[in-house]
Amino acid sequence: MAMNYSNYCSICVLPRSRPNLQFDHDGFNCNCATKEKKRAIDWLDRERSFKSLVTDIKLQNAEYDCVIPVSGGKDSTWQVLTAIKYGLRPLCVTWRSPARTELGQKNLNNLISIGTDHIDFSIDPNVEKKFILETFRKKGSPVIPMHMAIHALPVKFAKIMQIPLILWGENSAFEYGSDDNVLKGFELTRSWFLKYGVTDGTFAEDWVSSELHYNELQPYMIPKPTLSCGQKVRAVFLGQFIEW
Repeated sequence: MAMNYSNYCSICVLPRSRPNLQFDHDGFNCNCATKEKKRAIDWLDRERSFKSLVTDIKLQNAEYDCVIPVSGGKDSTWQVLTAIKYGLRPLCVTWRSPARTELGQKNLNNLISIGTDHIDFSIDPNVEKKFILETFRKKGSPVIPMHMAIHALPVKFAKIMQIPLILWGENSAFEYGSDDNVLKGFELTRSWFLKYGVTDGTFAEDWVSSELHYNELQPYMIPKPTLSCGQKVRAVFLGQFIEW
């Protein structure tokens, strides 16, 4: 029988071109079979684990309990609402894109009106232009700098402001398929970033050159998330605790 190779999953309609998707042997469905795995998860037990994490975080008496990377979209809004629901005091951090839309700003304003503090971080546009051009020339991808900034800035602010937790949304390795079970878990690690951070397996340090100086690339560099008091910043996926 001839194999079918549809360009879209027949269940979740994700395109075949999406990185890390694996379609079944008939070519119809991708890893949305994850939905079946989710049904087998004891989400009440996962919630209890999250409540335990919240308790540990609150005991640290930090100025903010967690950093939440936000874009203003539905996912980050849900992350903020969920954090507040469980008693966390979040600091929202946004990498400001060079071309934010009016609707995007409206969404961010709405998120802030929920009752949160927010840092809207802009990077020198001259550096952004150079970096984007360089990644496009060498890797054929203009989005590498964007993804580096999105992942680096929350860690930087968590470390600078002594915030013990970073609360990410979904773990794409779990949601959309991966052959690495270790990276499907609860923590966002440097290994996860290299494989799923959409940076072609590079860190910002790899792009230092005569055109891009080390200091210019600081906003894109992910520091080792260790606080001065000896406690590490934990970076976890909320979607592994609460059903996404």
